[in-house]
Amino acid sequence: MNIVVVVRSVLEVLESLYYKLARSPLWPEVTEDDEDSFPWQRNLDDLIEFYNSWGGVAKWHGSCRFFRYHELKADPVGTHKEMADLWGFDLPEDLIKEALSRTSKKAMKEKLSGQQQDETIRVSYRKKRGSLSEERVAAILGRLRRELIHDFGYDYSDNHQWGAHYE
Repeated sequence: MNIVVVVRSVLEVLESLYYKLARSPLWPEVTEDDEDSFPWQRNLDDLIEFYNSWGGVAKWHGSCRFFRYHELKADPVGTHKEMADLWGFDLPEDLIKEALSRTSKKAMKEKLSGQQQDETIRVSYRKKRGSLSEERVAAILGRLRRELIHDFGYDYSDNHQWGAHYE
């Protein structure tokens, strides 16, 4: 069995989840103007467990392939082709490109009314990335340095870079 796992910088995952929940009517206590309203520790616990567990699986499972989110965004056709090939699907690149164009954020946004765009939490239409407070980032990085065993190539040092804007 071939397994594909897509990983993203823990900081980017947490920031994205924070803003998605802040827009959700299911989480009225989480607000964009109050970072403390988000359950950071619980979500960070879950991410550290996920990364450490899958990193462990990669050591013993010979058919587990990891893709980093920013690489997927940089070369979506090539990365999806590589995934399809791993699973034994012979998908032509032109079909992958067409499928991705029909399911892009922009294409999906055009299918939603203005109200639906405001109400959906599945997709983030934010322009600003990397907007968490310095104190919050420092606390997250401290835990990652202490507890994260498998970083999948992401830099969680003081020189880290995160907050990239993806189309």
